[in-house]
Amino acid sequence: MSQVELKNIGFSIEKHSILNSVSAVFKEKTLTCILGPNGAGKTTLIQSICRLIDYSGEITIDGQSIQSLSSQDLARQVSYVPQSISSDISFTVEEFILLSRYPWQGLSQLDQQKMDDIIEITGLKNHLKQTMNTLSGGERQRALIAAALIQDTPVILLDEITSALDPCYQEQMVNLLIEIRNTGKTLLWTTHDLTAALLYSDSILTLKDGQVFATGVAEELIENGTFNKLYDRKFEVLQHPSLPKKILI
Repeated sequence: MSQVELKNIGFSIEKHSILNSVSAVFKEKTLTCILGPNGAGKTTLIQSICRLIDYSGEITIDGQSIQSLSSQDLARQVSYVPQSISSDISFTVEEFILLSRYPWQGLSQLDQQKMDDIIEITGLKNHLKQTMNTLSGGERQRALIAAALIQDTPVILLDEITSALDPCYQEQMVNLLIEIRNTGKTLLWTTHDLTAALLYSDSILTLKDGQVFATGVAEELIENGTFNKLYDRKFEVLQHPSLPKKILI
């Protein structure tokens, strides 16, 4: 199981509230998109779940507080793909990806076929011996995604993972997320890609000014005008041409 629950999560910087009493439940085996305008607290929220910041409130995975877990045990439960990393990393792509197996040393052997499959889907086959500091921004992003998948955790946190990818790899990454979700993992994805969220998420959490604005499935949030209020603009609702889903423009 891999259900994640947040209870009254708060975070402030110099008395400026970034998150304020955020509570939510992310069910196992689901892809949840976290949406909201810039500065809403999306990145801060998922950084709380991987304990990168000193938040207030309680976060549990299957009922166990993440504060009770060692760093190694937490790394066996949660992997995190940030928006970007330093361009100065001198590890090769292969070395960088394999470093993410550190939490499992002595506990499991890496399935070579699994690694080959992940390298193939992330388009890194011809870059494995290349150093990270020679990659483009999009290539580094794909290496980050591959590392998270090799880490093989039940919960994966993804922060704007498609922002630096071209349309081809954006589509491949979204398809990959769906495949990963279907294997039973819990995925939380912060994104500004409203169309992808509406088409492919199981649920949506929206944030505004550091608070939960609305939660639900895409169709009900469209129907009640959530996105017009969230982004302070008027969207037009269209039927997707090939899927039984609605999108906004």
